[in-house]
Amino acid sequence: MESVYIDRRDTTLFVEGSRLLVHHPDMVKAQSIPLAHLRFVVISANVSLTTNVLQAFSKADIACIVINPRKTDDITFTLPFRHGHAERRLAQYALYQRPELRQQAAQNLVLYKITAQQKNLQRLLLNHPQHKRGLSKSIQSLDGIRQSLKAQSHSIESLRGFEGAAASNYFTGLSYCVAASLYFTGRNRRPPKDPVNAILSLTYTLIHYECIRCLTAVGLDPMIGFYHDLSYKRESLACDMVELLRPKIDYWVIKQFNQQVLRVDHFSMDESVNGGCTLGKTGRACFYAAYEYQAKHWRKVLRQIARLWLKQLKPYFVAIDNAENDDE
Repeated sequence: MESVYIDRRDTTLFVEGSRLLVHHPDMVKAQSIPLAHLRFVVISANVSLTTNVLQAFSKADIACIVINPRKTDDITFTLPFRHGHAERRLAQYALYQRPELRQQAAQNLVLYKITAQQKNLQRLLLNHPQHKRGLSKSIQSLDGIRQSLKAQSHSIESLRGFEGAAASNYFTGLSYCVAASLYFTGRNRRPPKDPVNAILSLTYTLIHYECIRCLTAVGLDPMIGFYHDLSYKRESLACDMVELLRPKIDYWVIKQFNQQVLRVDHFSMDESVNGGCTLGKTGRACFYAAYEYQAKHWRKVLRQIARLWLKQLKPYFVAIDNAENDDE
């Protein structure tokens, strides 16, 4: 078990020795979980815990995510630790100061994402031949955008235009692959207006914090990205990392609805002007179980990406190189 999800109000968390104890008034005995087995604790209900619990999480390198279940972009996150090798962050900052390398990294990221989106639609076409015309049109549009990206270099600002055009065609294609009862016609958020967008937003949010933890674990600064610009309080490098996983997430979310793991009756709609679609308690139980099963694979992918990025930064480890030269 890498994560535990607390979704029942009046739950109490406390620590005894090296174990997290989770207790609810309806439980005869508290659930006991070794701290060493945990990476995340996700809380989406009013619970009670002490500062000793937060301190134990920090010592055990456990991140804690607190989510408002009615507004999934309203999140509090505690980061357990920061990697001790500051020279890795210095190398990252040095690379950030090289515009031509930033542009190359950004173009590779956007090209990878659009290629993966096209492959998603091609896979979905096999299961939805009745929508061949619409899906084929989206696939052809994505291929045209991909070929334009491969033909020449583009500024980061231009890349955002290509990405936006691809996203519009891509989500139109995805809309053919879910039931009409879900009212999914494309991407929307803050708040999401339909069940598919509600789950996309929630999954993207959880993965974002998985990325922050993964990047911090290898000594990189999640705030300094290469495709996403610097922005106050935004973890831009984590945003970059999420982009690489979005197509995998999209395919998985569509699959959850098509296989009835998640259903329309798991959601409720707020009919007010600024209302949105929210996942209910039963739906959250289904979602978190499915997410944790799949996230084990996604975490491996994220760790591979982090290690690859760290390897690519090695030529910029100025502090290490200088120290070695001085020793000689």
